[in-house]
Amino acid sequence: MAPSLAWCTEPPTHRPKVLLLRSVRFPFSATYALSIIGTLGWPASVCARSPLSALTSSYEYLALSPDLIGRPFPLDWHSRAVRGQQSPQSLIVADTERPAWRIAGAGTGAWFYRDLRRDAPARIDVLRVEFRILAAPVDADLSRPDRSDAALRFYVIWEDARRLLPRRRLVFFSYGNTTGGTSRIQRRNDMCDIHRPATASNTWRIDTLDFTSGARESCGWEAGRVVAVGLMQDTDQTKSVAVVEIRTITRADR
Repeated sequence: MAPSLAWCTEPPTHRPKVLLLRSVRFPFSATYALSIIGTLGWPASVCARSPLSALTSSYEYLALSPDLIGRPFPLDWHSRAVRGQQSPQSLIVADTERPAWRIAGAGTGAWFYRDLRRDAPARIDVLRVEFRILAAPVDADLSRPDRSDAALRFYVIWEDARRLLPRRRLVFFSYGNTTGGTSRIQRRNDMCDIHRPATASNTWRIDTLDFTSGARESCGWEAGRVVAVGLMQDTDQTKSVAVVEIRTITRADR
């Protein structure tokens, strides 16, 4: 199951008592049941922080800086382990040019996310991401439910505010091995997973992820209000090593 994050329970100027999490099904396979249901204490800074200047056409969601080196996460980012699994190691490291966020694991799985619900309503059509995959899960295959591990998945969570009871949907760009090249999976109408082939390399790459067009063309969805942006690494099925480094996750114009 995937995280579906609820609002802070107190006004923005106070520390919230609890963050309620509602489940969204994420059925990659019967054994790959992700669950993030329960309660979670939330740092005061999340509710107290001012709205993003992200209403501009471009906004950097990681904002890595040298003073963050050695910390586990960028500012305002959080993680939850896949149910029954350990989280991969997460660390902001120094790189030759600028800091990078390294995530490494074997037989692990976790969600990393930035909650955007306290920010002004916004859409994310396109993300421009800079990353490299240093190690990819061996024998993984995104087209096979029993081996669908991925070194890296970028995602957004959409909410359709036009509904009386808002529906939340997840749109993924998943990087990993796939026998059929670029493919897609749609399950239970709440998750759209767009596959991109990826092999291990020391070379940095910059990809443009068009969530709006991808979801429309692959799954017939229209974009909604963004409630979270995030990434994921999962190697719990193949128990193989995955190592990635991410420099930027930027909202960009088309």
